[in-house]
Amino acid sequence: MIFVGIISCKKDKTPFPLEPPYNDLEHGWQNDFGDEDFIYPGWSFLIEDSLQFHVPQFNPSNPNEIIYYRHDYTTNSHQLIKYNLRTTEKNILTNGLMIRHEPSYSSQGQIVFSTFPDGQLYSVNDSDTETSLFSSGSPFGYPTWMSNGDCILFTEIHPNQRNLIKKCISSNSLDTLINANQPVYFVSMMRKISNMDFLLIRATLNNSGYYAYASLLEDSLVLHPIYNYINGIAHDTDYFCWSHDSQYIYLAYHTTGKIYKVRVSDGEVELFRDQFNGNWLQSIASSPDGKYLIVERVVLSNTFTSTGELNFGIRTHSQIQLIDIETKKIKILDLD
Repeated sequence: MIFVGIISCKKDKTPFPLEPPYNDLEHGWQNDFGDEDFIYPGWSFLIEDSLQFHVPQFNPSNPNEIIYYRHDYTTNSHQLIKYNLRTTEKNILTNGLMIRHEPSYSSQGQIVFSTFPDGQLYSVNDSDTETSLFSSGSPFGYPTWMSNGDCILFTEIHPNQRNLIKKCISSNSLDTLINANQPVYFVSMMRKISNMDFLLIRATLNNSGYYAYASLLEDSLVLHPIYNYINGIAHDTDYFCWSHDSQYIYLAYHTTGKIYKVRVSDGEVELFRDQFNGNWLQSIASSPDGKYLIVERVVLSNTFTSTGELNFGIRTHSQIQLIDIETKKIKILDLD
């Protein structure tokens, strides 16, 4: 068991004037940032900036709190951080563990995540930062809490085989819900669970690609198709989430930054929000009060020589972006 001391700190700089006292959520919203300075030079390689902010997720019990993974390339430091959107207070929950895939935040204050490169699951409490190994052995990924905060789903990854596992802490039970030998198999292991315990996955059904859901409260796992992404306009993407009321799903299209909104009842799809071509989105989650989406926004920018000529390469910087669901305005969180 690993213990990491809690560090609570306020930002040294205030993003907005102190007269009157503003909080971070009330200011800094805009329609988007321009792309007039972005020139795509064709085939290129990507260069990471020093600070990267990844895979944000909401606290399901507090819409003002998020967690995110901070990677500093300059010092090679890795931290999981809890952040309050109103007070800008930060609590560092883990140090030194590289995180892959999206962490999952339970209603009981437990956070589970998969590490890189070994694919082990760790859990940490958001109040006392006590970190422990949750599962060991085979590589695991994509952990997701059910609404009761007791059971968690994750993927067991073997060569040429991926199983969907359910583990309940109170009973110490371990069940395989889907294995590679069943007719339904996953195209991608990315998935989300709604507060009504609907499992959302991307799967192959009837030899075509679908976003589908299943109730985890039923005796058997039956997949119900929502939307066929092969034949539709909302293309194949690894990043999706439920709306807070489970009536819609949001799809973040990786390469263009477009976000689609799909109605679960009939699969009707609409373009929820576009973004300029210098960005893409990786990770998306809805706040428990239904006011915001939060995404990992990867900003692409050109690099130039000292004489102003375009370098052979594009610099990337992962930021965390809030989207107001009603106004569709965005706000980049200042987390440095």
